[in-house]
Amino acid sequence: MKIYVVQAARNAFKNGAPFCRIFITTPGNIDSEPVESTMATRNNATRWSDRLYDLSTTELYAYLKVNSRNKMFYIEYTYIQIGKDEEWYQMQCEQLEFDKVRIKREIHLQRIRGSSESPFDEDDLDVINGLQRTCISEVLLNKIYSVRLYEKLKSEIPYIVGVDCSTGTNNDNTAMTIIDPYNERAVGEFKSPLMSVQDVCTFIRLLVKKIIPRAIICIERNSLGDAVIQLLKQTEVSPNLYFDRDNVASNSTDKLDAHGFIKQEAENRRFYGIQTNVKTREMMIQILYRLVAEKKESFAVEYVISDLNNLIKKKSGKIEARPGEHDDNIMSFLIGMYILYHGKRLYMWGFKKGSTPLDD
Repeated sequence: MKIYVVQAARNAFKNGAPFCRIFITTPGNIDSEPVESTMATRNNATRWSDRLYDLSTTELYAYLKVNSRNKMFYIEYTYIQIGKDEEWYQMQCEQLEFDKVRIKREIHLQRIRGSSESPFDEDDLDVINGLQRTCISEVLLNKIYSVRLYEKLKSEIPYIVGVDCSTGTNNDNTAMTIIDPYNERAVGEFKSPLMSVQDVCTFIRLLVKKIIPRAIICIERNSLGDAVIQLLKQTEVSPNLYFDRDNVASNSTDKLDAHGFIKQEAENRRFYGIQTNVKTREMMIQILYRLVAEKKESFAVEYVISDLNNLIKKKSGKIEARPGEHDDNIMSFLIGMYILYHGKRLYMWGFKKGSTPLDD
């Protein structure tokens, strides 16, 4: 295995001594030069998980290969994780004279927005940030894909899974958000910058088989997403794929005309997944505004809230991620929410709108 490092690190590696490079930053305004100039380094790294302590060195390099563009880990701990208590927290707040901005930045490690480009009210974002839940566990699928969970998931619940597929170009991520349909809240998340079509299919199959067997998989039907859907239709998780037409052909004989030619396949493909066009994207943005105003607890998870904070409204009126940032996880969240709000066939996967888990 070739490892390209500076000479001192190369010598350490040769002699069997430990070596690393450590970059330390402190949060600042999102729009400030220090934050913007280091944004790419953070975005290209993959988040460290304590579950990774269980991996061997070879397995760690394999994990980095799939999850990090710059072969670096981003490590961040809360004050509770490093052994501090509420008494320490209160003392720090006193020393900062209870300045909300400084507390967010210096204790909670939040990068605060310094401009008014956000389409949302700052007070609403403050509340949503305060409602962010703590990740309680990380499930490592195939020792490569790390799924962050924010509550203990139940196998009998038909969780809605929004999937935003990416080819890994333009610094985009393949992102996934797990939504509890009964309380309309995100309960799990995942993202990776470097996944092929086969990787995404493997991940989704493992997710269904090992964590949420009744999942309703809602995939954005872009070029990569369409390929993922077609491959997954040939696997054991085909029944988990969301589609929105009553009469989708279910076997090869249904797809042939009187002359034996494929008749319905091209049409049937259009009914799997979610097409994000001008109309559906506008509906998703309206859902986003509604959730920010009325159901702030729905966002709940770190990647989704981070993307929400980094959305800007352009002069054209379009809402998108600010330059250098991502909106992949917020889009996977909205894809799932769009199906939750507008999907007409969720009963086929065992979910009835307005019901509770006990009702089902």
